[in-house]
Amino acid sequence: MIASVVQTVDQPCSAVRFTSDLFTTFNNANSGTLTLEYTVNCGEKVVVEFDYTTVGTYYEITTDEDKVCDGIYCGKLTYVPANTTTNVIEYASTFVSCDTECRIYDEFAKDRSTSSMVLYYDVIKLAVTCDTCECVKACTLFNELNGIITGNETSIDMSKFIKIEDCGCNKSK
Repeated sequence: MIASVVQTVDQPCSAVRFTSDLFTTFNNANSGTLTLEYTVNCGEKVVVEFDYTTVGTYYEITTDEDKVCDGIYCGKLTYVPANTTTNVIEYASTFVSCDTECRIYDEFAKDRSTSSMVLYYDVIKLAVTCDTCECVKACTLFNELNGIITGNETSIDMSKFIKIEDCGCNKSK
């Protein structure tokens, strides 16, 4: 499954889209169940159950605001075919940075000692592209980085963020 930020000319960051071949598989099977569970910044879990007669090829999270919220979007798509007990599960995550990167640039322009924020920003982008990382790790780092940008924190406590080699990104498959 792929999670991405939808960018349009007239409305950047207008949605977060989860796409997967499982949507088409579910639709073509005309049976079974398909469920998407997702969180934003590891908050409250949202569960979406699909009906094979109306499912499309993706699911979009949208908002009534101008754009979706910055942060970590994590999703788990589960397809349970009707004729088997074997579930097909896919995971995806993405980092939405519609305002965060500009806020980091503004802080860096004011005070070059904030350059470590750029490093943490890059680590977050890498963490959400690693298919074996836990979203909680990326959420923790994003929340701490956001605290520094907003002035609610003075430093990032990396002890809360498990070492990147524990993430599984460098392990051979």
